Amino acid sequence: MKPLFQNRKDLNKNIQEWGCYFIDLLNIYQDETEYQLTDEIVNAIYVMSSRIKNFAGKLYLEKDCYVNDIEGIAQIVSGLTNVPLMMKLVKPYEEFTHTIGCFVRFTSSGKRVVHFVELYNNSNSVKHDPWMGGSRTAREGILKDKRFINTRRL
Repeated sequence: MKPLFQNRKDLNKNIQEWGCYFIDLLNIYQDETEYQLTDEIVNAIYVMSSRIKNFAGKLYLEKDCYVNDIEGIAQIVSGLTNVPLMMKLVKPYEEFTHTIGCFVRFTSSGKRVVHFVELYNNSNSVKHDPWMGGSRTAREGILKDKRFINTRRL
């Protein structure tokens, strides 16, 4: 599988600017299902996720790629690809299959940047950085929290 990167020119501009967590979720989907997502499918998932609301009245995904509903996004991806996968945000003490780390770093000009990267489970080693493959983003930042995700093929 080719990993997805948020800096691809054919992706929606909002994904390119703010989509690190969103792209990490889609990479987890690819890893689990072995289904290669194209830029067109990623853009369609973004559009659909930013228009559909969950039972609490929140959009699955805000226009700035803020993820409100991981399970809802997984349902959209499963529907578009016909490869069903359940994704759920879980607590650290529950069984989980993937970890996404939230890092804060500062640019050379002092600007604070929040960035999400997929981590190898039970470590702080970077498995995938959605900005670029060789990025040192996580190593240069401060780990603020981890998001634990459980997946299951349906």
